[in-house]
Amino acid sequence: MIALHNAEEGITAGKYLPRVREIIEQVPALRERGLLPPSLPRLYLALIIVTLVPALVLGWATTGRDSGVKREVVAVIAAALLWNVFLPHVSAMIMLRGYAPGGLTALVVNLPFCLYLFRRSLIEQMLTRTQLRLALILGLFLLVIAPLLLLV
Repeated sequence: MIALHNAEEGITAGKYLPRVREIIEQVPALRERGLLPPSLPRLYLALIIVTLVPALVLGWATTGRDSGVKREVVAVIAAALLWNVFLPHVSAMIMLRGYAPGGLTALVVNLPFCLYLFRRSLIEQMLTRTQLRLALILGLFLLVIAPLLLLV
């Protein structure tokens, strides 16, 4: 799911990054802060990292002995994917007035899967409502901090 989404984003980004750059340069507050989109090579590197790291973590969390910590880790990653639908992708689709890289899989794959996972986790008592709320908070934090780590 993550790999499919990031592949869509990588394949389509080259066409859309110049448009995003043009739009951002028209907003003085963003332009002055240097909040321009990454170069295509940097974006590809970021997509590789944000595909491999969650895959490794999910591999660990979904194998071996079940534990509450493993379920919570999966929930945090799913929460980051859920936030990822709305913050960068839906907002980019609004800004671009149409398709944005990764938008199709964000809406058609990630959104329904994450909602299903959270619903089933609550029904089957794999997570409590408190754990789900915490996962949503940590998922948002993870989504915000991940791009900052790539700047280092």
